[in-house]
Amino acid sequence: MNVFFLCALVSCSNKKKNNSATIAESPTEMQEKSVSIIQAFLDKIAASNGELDSGTVLRQTAIAKFLYEKNGYEPLWCSKQEWLPAGDSLYNFITTAKLFGLFPEDYFADSIRAIRETFIADSLSKGARKEVNLWSKADIMLTNAFVQIV
Repeated sequence: MNVFFLCALVSCSNKKKNNSATIAESPTEMQEKSVSIIQAFLDKIAASNGELDSGTVLRQTAIAKFLYEKNGYEPLWCSKQEWLPAGDSLYNFITTAKLFGLFPEDYFADSIRAIRETFIADSLSKGARKEVNLWSKADIMLTNAFVQIV
């Protein structure tokens, strides 16, 4: 019984340590952490033939990596736990892509919408809005969508 309790305690403490690296307590900390996380995601994507996570495969990885390298791996579509106007505009274009004869699913519309709705639901910024991984994933998907659209 004690062994089980000890294993559970160690497991929980490890999760907190891992999560602390991806949680930003302030908007400034979000910017700082997102640089290294975006770079890590792009390295992972390059090593896995474009796969960001299970079910999300990016098509324009070399161009996206080039854009981030030129920008110092800073997020392109969000800043300090907020969407930039360009990010909002691109998202709105993606959601209405059918009007232009395009398929929104080609531009990760469902995945980006799910992330945005998660942020909206966290209106007090106590949970998901602090998650650097979510912001970084959304930013990378928007960049890839942008490159595909262009």
